[in-house]
Amino acid sequence: WVLVCQFLFLRHVSCLASPIDSHRIRVISTNKNGGAAKILTFDENGSVKSSEDAKIHARTLGVIGAVLPALRSGLRSTFLPSGYPSKIPDGYLRYVAWSWVQDLSTQVRCVLATQRILEGVGVGRSGATALSAMLNFIVRDGCGMAATLIFTASAASRFQSNVKKWKLFADIMVDIGITLEVAAAQVPQNLFLPMICVGNACKAMCGVAGGAVGGPINLYWAAKGTDISEISAKFGAQQTVTASLGLVFAAIFAKSISTFDPKKVWILYTCLTVLHIIANMRCMRIIAFDTLNNGRLEMLFQQFWHQYNTQSATKDIQLFTPGEVASRESLFFLPKFGDVNHITFGVPFNDVVDLTATSDIVQDQTHWLVASELRGWVGRKGQQVKVALHAKATPRQNIEAYFDALLVAAQTNKSPNGEKSAASVDHKAAWAAFCAASRKVGWDLDQSNIRSRGYEIVFDDKGSETT
Repeated sequence: WVLVCQFLFLRHVSCLASPIDSHRIRVISTNKNGGAAKILTFDENGSVKSSEDAKIHARTLGVIGAVLPALRSGLRSTFLPSGYPSKIPDGYLRYVAWSWVQDLSTQVRCVLATQRILEGVGVGRSGATALSAMLNFIVRDGCGMAATLIFTASAASRFQSNVKKWKLFADIMVDIGITLEVAAAQVPQNLFLPMICVGNACKAMCGVAGGAVGGPINLYWAAKGTDISEISAKFGAQQTVTASLGLVFAAIFAKSISTFDPKKVWILYTCLTVLHIIANMRCMRIIAFDTLNNGRLEMLFQQFWHQYNTQSATKDIQLFTPGEVASRESLFFLPKFGDVNHITFGVPFNDVVDLTATSDIVQDQTHWLVASELRGWVGRKGQQVKVALHAKATPRQNIEAYFDALLVAAQTNKSPNGEKSAASVDHKAAWAAFCAASRKVGWDLDQSNIRSRGYEIVFDDKGSETT
């Protein structure tokens, strides 16, 4: 599919000047969505020597030569954003191809789930009534609505800080939901309704998380100046085609599995589910955000800290590029084991300041932090750092606050190489070196996706503090 798309969509230029010989220059002016082109040929004095329409050349190739440019133009204007590929980040076609794979796998499995639900509510079974089936669907849909509200209330503020993880979370939840619906028809009848209710609740959570992170993903593809509304519209057109193809494959699949052994059906279902997860992981690896969240900043800090301590001050510090981080960062919500540092960002004022000595507070600070030994599992070592933020702190200052917290936490790490402690490091100098190294490889420090608990500090006119 990628090769076909490249053949159909890439054979055009917006405005190309190409030398014909040492005395002539040909300028080809085309529409950014493809189609007919105007060809102008200039002589060495800059005068127009000839002008012709590219359609003339198309006619000389016969009917196919005339139809192909129009077809290519129509496909581009329907499925690809204007200005592709120059105004779209790298990897767009690969992202679209893997999105098609995951959508098709989901379509096929949803048909199987629907078939199993209909069997469970009694379709084709004597004694079943339409009323009982309707009540089952009402209860199932009600559980989905309740799950939507509860999940939105508990997680709405967390999506922006971990777009990729929440996208994978959404896809795993829909896989769990479909699996519960497929298995519901094979359990005792008294467990059928609870299983489809939980399954629909999982799918509702997928809808919330997937819809929330869809905006940042679309914004990433519009980063070079393309209209984000057009990006969204083109993704919608692509999904429409995928859904149409999915209906065809699903119909064939539903007809074929009726004669399959149940074990073979589950093996095929498992393969489609694994393919769905792999396709989503590939999509997320293609997206290379240039903004920092907790995970990316911690990854860059570890690389920075090792070099800052072991290299001379005059040697350049090399950090991962956004693309390199995209290929390494975690895509799942996994617990951390071993010796770790725990940073709580955006805590209440009283968590970081001694309320009996508030007269020593510097009001022009943008953040305050306090460190203590991490209290957790037996044998687990690390530092717990709490950070309070000023309400007027900029995104760059928020990143600096998290960077300072990482520096403070690093002072408890014992290095076998005799590296100096973070307590002896000039924080401002370290932050300046980190900023320079980050900008050099393309990181945007003017935007922040650092996860925060949401508390902010405000100083009123009387000098009292509120959070």
